[in-house]
Amino acid sequence: MLASDVLYERRNVELLLELLPRVVAPGGAALVADPGRPHSGSFLAAAEGAWTVERLPGFERPFVAELRPR
Repeated sequence: MLASDVLYERRNVELLLELLPRVVAPGGAALVADPGRPHSGSFLAAAEGAWTVERLPGFERPFVAELRPR
């Protein structure tokens, strides 16, 4: 799954966290890209409970992160 610039509203954090398990197959991954919106940090922090989050090198701001189900 690929998502880009979807964290511009606080409500999108919870929506994306609820969506990910339904659209990412076991063994699959999601790539999330964000230009540095205010809610991107809270999304990554919340995702770390159920997902392995790896920020891809060379993408700090904007960032690109790969999320894999734990």
